[in-house]
Amino acid sequence: MAIAQVHELRGWTKEGYDHAMRMLNLPGPPPGSLVHLSGPMEGGWRIIEVWESEEAATSFYSSAAFHEMAKEVGVQPNVVASWQIENVIK
Repeated sequence: MAIAQVHELRGWTKEGYDHAMRMLNLPGPPPGSLVHLSGPMEGGWRIIEVWESEEAATSFYSSAAFHEMAKEVGVQPNVVASWQIENVIK
């Protein structure tokens, strides 16, 4: 079942987010992601990800590419909200 997750990265900027995305070297959303949204929030950067499944999210956050990027930029996945999705319309 699909899930949505919200991540809030305090202190982050567009430049920091763009750097992290370049490090991941992805041609689009992460593998297993149905949609990836990001933008500024008060005091940082917010990411909303809709995953095909909990397993897809876990696979991405467990990947060597994610861990390399996280170590370089000093961030860990911090899910502030997560819920099951009943319907995704594209």
